[in-house]
Amino acid sequence: MPPTFTTGGLALKKPATVDSALIGDLNTNADLVDAGTARVINVKGAGYGAVGDGVADDRAAILAAETALGAGGMLFFPAGTYRIATSMGLKSTTHLMLNGGATLAPATSTTTTIAGMVRAGTYQVFAGAGTIVLSYAQTVYPEWWGAVADVKTAQTGGAITSGQTTLTTGGTFAATDVGKLAVVLGAGASGAPLVTTVAAFISATQVTLGAAASTTVSTSRWAIGSNATAALNACLAAAAAGSPVVLSGLYGTTGVLLNAAQVLVGNSMEFTGVYRLGTGAGGPTVSLKSGVSGDSVCLASFLVNGMFIGTYDGVEIGTASAPLALASGGYVRHVKVRNAAAWGFNIRCNVAFFENLWAQHDQAPPSGNTTAGGMRFIDTLAYADALTVEGFAVAGAFSLGAGGGSVYNGLQIEVQGTYATIDLITVASSQQIINGVYATLGTHRDLIRILTGVRDIDVTLVSIKGTHTLTNVLNDIDRAITIAPTGTDFAYARYWTTGNTGLMNHDGGGGWKIRKTGAPDLVLSDSNAFSSGVTRSMAIRGEALNPNSAYIVAGGVRLDMTPLTGRTNIDQGGALEFVNSAVSGATVDALSWDQKGNVVVGIGALATNVTDGFLYVASCAGAPTGTPTAKTGRVPVVYDTTNNKLWVYNSGWKGVVLA
Repeated sequence: MPPTFTTGGLALKKPATVDSALIGDLNTNADLVDAGTARVINVKGAGYGAVGDGVADDRAAILAAETALGAGGMLFFPAGTYRIATSMGLKSTTHLMLNGGATLAPATSTTTTIAGMVRAGTYQVFAGAGTIVLSYAQTVYPEWWGAVADVKTAQTGGAITSGQTTLTTGGTFAATDVGKLAVVLGAGASGAPLVTTVAAFISATQVTLGAAASTTVSTSRWAIGSNATAALNACLAAAAAGSPVVLSGLYGTTGVLLNAAQVLVGNSMEFTGVYRLGTGAGGPTVSLKSGVSGDSVCLASFLVNGMFIGTYDGVEIGTASAPLALASGGYVRHVKVRNAAAWGFNIRCNVAFFENLWAQHDQAPPSGNTTAGGMRFIDTLAYADALTVEGFAVAGAFSLGAGGGSVYNGLQIEVQGTYATIDLITVASSQQIINGVYATLGTHRDLIRILTGVRDIDVTLVSIKGTHTLTNVLNDIDRAITIAPTGTDFAYARYWTTGNTGLMNHDGGGGWKIRKTGAPDLVLSDSNAFSSGVTRSMAIRGEALNPNSAYIVAGGVRLDMTPLTGRTNIDQGGALEFVNSAVSGATVDALSWDQKGNVVVGIGALATNVTDGFLYVASCAGAPTGTPTAKTGRVPVVYDTTNNKLWVYNSGWKGVVLA
């Protein structure tokens, strides 16, 4: 049988055009349980009697309507304010459909818990001084709590004269802007932001601000907007863990507080997000609520503009203590932080993922600012792809303090300004991999600085484009290794440091490591553990890529070692080896030696008719007359081809005729 729609005797009027989404919901989703039992009940219907005037207590009427739903269905709220005087909870089978103009208003110190779905457009449906809790995982909108995404802004064009209150722009103002928050960068004391309100509307291009400028600016970034802080935070607090809270525009705020397993998403890194338009209670622009864990927090696809207010981070998660770290699959993706007065991103990690993050300062920070930086990661296990720092980096571009196997793929640095004592990438924790650094620079100290006590760092593919002024491209403090800049285009393939050794490389899969020490030596080591008394070999040899029968694989130097119990590794011997052309792929020793000083020449006994495999010695035409350079305990030998004599020098040349 068809579903039953109960209205309590009232005729359901066609909603206004703005509520067309509700009509679709009613037609499509009314049958939320078995056909024949699904019900939509108007809470103002006869027998329930909700008033919706904001004065009467409608709690009993709402609960009576829920009881009438039986196994479940939808409560329909026409326009009106439904006051709820005491706490109540609605069942998971009870879903709410709120018409435009309908609001639930729990009283002060009360909580209304909604365990089912809420169907409403992007308009306010919750009011009052009490608390709403949505325990059903669903898409939630700040507009349900009255947030208005109405920030107006421009990167340039704001003009105001010191001592004056008239702000002039390119023209976007309206009379409805009066009372909104306003910020003009650089117009405050000593070039700090001017943080105030809109006091009066003059024209589309001018408004009167509530405070006078202390510094004259002629083409500065500015922003005005409603203060959506309370609505944003009420929405975030109400949403069930894992429920996407969707940002539909740019909201003014003095600080957004995240909860455990919060999901906050927009649809653009430019046109959805939050602008900081005041100090509020202080703290980062987006951060965790005090004491809340960052487990499973997910942020995606929005903008945070700090407007250089205070000394606040843009996005901060978990830095207060280890248990609050962004963890358990939490991530930050496609998020841009602009003009943070401190770090754009300041995040404690414990297995967290980052993708396509931007920290940008699109104009110079105030002259006294020493804290504006790019991205800071601490603790352990950050996995990041495509991180960009752009503009001015007063405190540096990246502080990489999340060790324990963190991997950063693609760090892009496009900065300007003169900060001769500031490093751009500070490697502050061990066991990190940095794959790819692309930089265009101004004046800084080190592009990459590896701090004292840090080990197991692998940096690959460093590229600097254009002119730059650096003290070092890389400065490894513990190992006293530096890579000098060129002042113009620069590229470097790899820097790999392990333990207390220096520059390292390897063949990408063999486990053998080559280390360039402070002296001009080449030291080889094996990453595998040695067993006492077991000889291990290592070699330097050149090989053709993809060799075939037309190639000869080059020989090289092989060192054999036998670690001795209780001793450091001792050279057991070595050899100069080559490929035996008579045996495909086989190598033989042309010259070998052992730790007792024995030197062996040749590959073994020769047949009488061979044409190769001989020891060749130097020859001269006639008796030698020069005095050879002395080599203690050894003598030179030469063959006289004219006289058929073999000569040895021992305090003079002594020869023997060869038959």
